[in-house]
Amino acid sequence: MNEEEMFKKFGENVRKQREKENLTLNDVAKKTKIREQYLQKIENGKATGIRCSHIIIIAHALNIEAYKLCKGLQ
Repeated sequence: MNEEEMFKKFGENVRKQREKENLTLNDVAKKTKIREQYLQKIENGKATGIRCSHIIIIAHALNIEAYKLCKGLQ
């Protein structure tokens, strides 16, 4: 899996969990204090160089362990 595919898969995992939690991007932005536009880029696989701290903050807001958002990224 190349880097582009990894970011796309990570974004899909974030979106699935957000939808499972019945949250909007705006809800997650408010919870995380991460801009909604950046969260949208993450979900669309367009954000690169995502900081570990952001992964942890997003996971916490989505009620999931951070490593589970990275599932399937091998």
